[in-house]
Amino acid sequence: DFDNYYNENFQTRFKRLEVIRFGLEPLEFLKEFDATKSESKYLLQIPADSIAVCIGYNANPAQQHLEILKNLFEKKDQLPDNIFLVIPLTYGEKQGYIDKLENIMQKGVFKHKLFLNYMTDEEVAHLRNACDIMIQLQTTDQFSGSMQEHIYASNIIITGSWLPYQTLEENGVYFRKIDEVKQVGAELL
Repeated sequence: DFDNYYNENFQTRFKRLEVIRFGLEPLEFLKEFDATKSESKYLLQIPADSIAVCIGYNANPAQQHLEILKNLFEKKDQLPDNIFLVIPLTYGEKQGYIDKLENIMQKGVFKHKLFLNYMTDEEVAHLRNACDIMIQLQTTDQFSGSMQEHIYASNIIITGSWLPYQTLEENGVYFRKIDEVKQVGAELL
């Protein structure tokens, strides 16, 4: 956009334009980590033999937790018994949204853990490390730090084809795409 506005190619001509990503403390912890997935699961009280599936990364309804859970509940009988849902809700709550999620999860369809309290950067790094799969189906995103951390932790990402991750695809980053939230259960299978 900068080049287009000024009708110049500053990147080539002056070599002055560069994309600089902001720092992520949990990612820095992950880079220095020597904890195994099992150790991180133990620290966070996630069963060691589970397939830990993280749904979103905050308590904002744009994460589409309710729609995702509805679809996963429909596929429950087809999914392995050791699926363990991890739902981070430590920030971004809209009034009453967490209550709705807690009420749904109390039905006991899946073993789960809701993270409700502030987490240190080190705890967040353990959370990313403990998970096996991240479901990232929010309505919009600009490559969140959480997704970067899950990728770095070698987790499988299930994301929406509507999200702008073409650069990741072009660079060979492995993730799974779906076109609608109602496809998430089938994709998880």
